[in-house]
Amino acid sequence: MNLYSILEVSSEASAAEIKAAFRKRIKELHPDLQSNGKKPAKVPGKLEVTVHQLIEAYELLSDQSQREAYDRARHTAPRESEFNYRDWLSQRPDEASRAKLIFYDVLRERSSDAVSLYLSMTQERAVQLEKLLGREDFMDCAFMLAMEFEAQGDDLQAVQLYIHISRLELERPFFRHFFAEVEERLLRILTQKPSLPLDPPALVKLLEDLQRYPFHNTAKGSFLIRQAETYFQSGQKMMAFQSLERAHLLSPRDKTIGKLEKAWR
Repeated sequence: MNLYSILEVSSEASAAEIKAAFRKRIKELHPDLQSNGKKPAKVPGKLEVTVHQLIEAYELLSDQSQREAYDRARHTAPRESEFNYRDWLSQRPDEASRAKLIFYDVLRERSSDAVSLYLSMTQERAVQLEKLLGREDFMDCAFMLAMEFEAQGDDLQAVQLYIHISRLELERPFFRHFFAEVEERLLRILTQKPSLPLDPPALVKLLEDLQRYPFHNTAKGSFLIRQAETYFQSGQKMMAFQSLERAHLLSPRDKTIGKLEKAWR
């Protein structure tokens, strides 16, 4: 699909015209930006595109070097419609294109490919990906990557990404009410599944760190209960009871606390 057609500009459009066209089109396509909150009506003869296609077109055409590369590829292709954004990204060696390919794949149900490429990055992969994609795109991408890691049984990678999202949400809300799903997934992994491949001190530290993120008190209480169980299993009975006391202050109706206190005395 012709990227200029998506933005409804000519191939000679200036950078300012491309930006203005993007703002106009995103308002037309995104229901959250409509005054009535409804999707715009279809217009006969008007090219139908998705928000993601619009964002892709803008990101590529707003970058001068990428635009020049696209124009060269477009003019040498047998047919303009044969331009493939994913192939184009995969052939580029720069890290920014690799990050965009991860986001592209995870949005289009190619999550296993996205995970493989993500794991090929350095050990500081989450920080690196955030830097390359930007805060908001990273948070969306990280959430979908974390879900794929869960599906593959790699709960530790999933937890690390969910925690990174939580830290960014604490700094400045972005997920807002959708953040409840991050909380729910962390609760399921940390309190309802077998232990992560972490030694007790590392697990205790992880659970303690979660107390500073924007979770509900009941969730924080559940994390402290899991912390108490870890302490108790490690023979640190006093620390276990202290964690239970803190959990009771946050979630006084949680019956698990009383059951554990009774069982451990």
